[in-house]
Amino acid sequence: MTLFLHFTSGGLLVIVVFVLQYIPITMAWGDALRWLFTIFPSFCVTHGILFSASGSLIVDSRAEDSTDDGTIIPRKIPADVWDWYNLKGDAAILILHFVVGIIILALIELEVGNLFDWCPKFGCRDRPSGRREEDLIKDDDVFAEEERVAMQGRESTFVNTDHNTGLEDTNESAQKDPHHVECIRVHNFQKEYESSCGPPVKAVHKASFALDYGECFALLGVNGAGKSTTFKSLTRDITPTTGEISIQGFNIQNQFD
Repeated sequence: MTLFLHFTSGGLLVIVVFVLQYIPITMAWGDALRWLFTIFPSFCVTHGILFSASGSLIVDSRAEDSTDDGTIIPRKIPADVWDWYNLKGDAAILILHFVVGIIILALIELEVGNLFDWCPKFGCRDRPSGRREEDLIKDDDVFAEEERVAMQGRESTFVNTDHNTGLEDTNESAQKDPHHVECIRVHNFQKEYESSCGPPVKAVHKASFALDYGECFALLGVNGAGKSTTFKSLTRDITPTTGEISIQGFNIQNQFD
């Protein structure tokens, strides 16, 4: 989608605007669209390149106030490539895009949107208030892992068992204390995304696992199974809807600020 957007705005729209600005009867439309499409950064870049190479065609076509058949030329375009109407305007708008993008990125990283959680959310239809939990079919090893993670209660103390620090071995520690909290602990992690129409979209449903130093771990699943969402939650790129995630005993939701 992003590639298609840049191909359209940075390629097709620039050519269309250039042609409209060159034909006398459509010059006014071309001039208006030339500034309207600067909302796309790729348009500013490609328009600057095209005008640098072939802008003299448009400048020469507007040398007179009207054409031979009486069509009025809406305005003359400066011959100076770095005039505000030409490349300088594109460069200024690109800088504005950069500043606005940095501000939006900072607001996202600071999670400013959470300050507006109190605002009512509107949708095109009512959401069911009490949805029945889906009956998931789980293997025995999944139940065993959920029970093992659940035993690592929040009141347990994390012990650094990194072999490089010279402390006790991870497996021995886990065997001595079944409540030993492992380095990474995910318990009943669930992530839902708000939907403007209908119930929230459930990306991950009650995932539980734990791993310690020296262990090899992988998530396997089809596209859309929630693998990326789970790993993003471990790095706090996203926050869980429900459940607990701890790294070295620290809860990512309230101890990673």
